[in-house]
Amino acid sequence: MSDLILTPEDGKKVADDLALINRAGAVLTKHYPGHIWRMKLDEDNGMLVIVCDTVQAPLLSNAMYGYRLFLSTVYGDPDLKCVMRAGGEILERAKLARGWLREGDSPGHVDGVLARHQPTGLFN
Repeated sequence: MSDLILTPEDGKKVADDLALINRAGAVLTKHYPGHIWRMKLDEDNGMLVIVCDTVQAPLLSNAMYGYRLFLSTVYGDPDLKCVMRAGGEILERAKLARGWLREGDSPGHVDGVLARHQPTGLFN
């Protein structure tokens, strides 16, 4: 038996957050098809964390390199253009074109990633 008790207000917040993640994923998939996207809510800090596994997978690190957006910004953007821009920024930092993932594309040097975590070419 779990000690977790949700009030109706808690349940609505969870539903709203899940709907937001689904909408954000749909925006990223629409604008950058073929790339693998992951989102995480960091509610303690009021952030939506966006990670592109196309970029993350070849990095030599367990550290999450992604993009953080304040939830207030995301909830205040009905078209989620901030999410679309964040996804494009992640791709550009990895020297990947915005848009479709082309066969054979993989990140080279990723701006903002520590030198010891840069891809080694094993995935190229």
